Amino acid sequence: MGLFLEIKIRQDGKEKWVDASKFLKYMLKEHLQEETSKGGAIPYPDEENKQQIFDMWWNLYDKKRSKKKTFNYWCKNIKTDLVSDIMKHTKSYIETTDKQFRKDPYSYLLNECWEDEIILKPEVAEQQKLEYIEKKREEAYLKQKQEQQ
Repeated sequence: MGLFLEIKIRQDGKEKWVDASKFLKYMLKEHLQEETSKGGAIPYPDEENKQQIFDMWWNLYDKKRSKKKTFNYWCKNIKTDLVSDIMKHTKSYIETTDKQFRKDPYSYLLNECWEDEIILKPEVAEQQKLEYIEKKREEAYLKQKQEQQ
């Protein structure tokens, strides 16, 4: 199961939990729209952020080949609105593909492999179903408990 992060926001005077990746995508999109209205979009808010995000992905991918070439490709071609999808797919990809059989990082990015389907082993698929069911049960329980208060 991939990493899932929620953050609490206030909307219409009420607090609620939302998927952090959706919130970050929204904020990055707003930032890019603001920059576009000023005369041109920039792929990252600042240079330091770009390096940090790449390093997070590089460490997650964990197949250390052609870092400089891969980083240059990342800087020129990977926009912030793709980062969340790339991170999610990479997490699943490394969980289901032995390191020796993974594509080199540069090839992964060049061929936009984050768009590829991941075929899960039957036992992994079953485990994800069970985790999903448990999560939905927990959500229903919390909703019912909240309604009773």
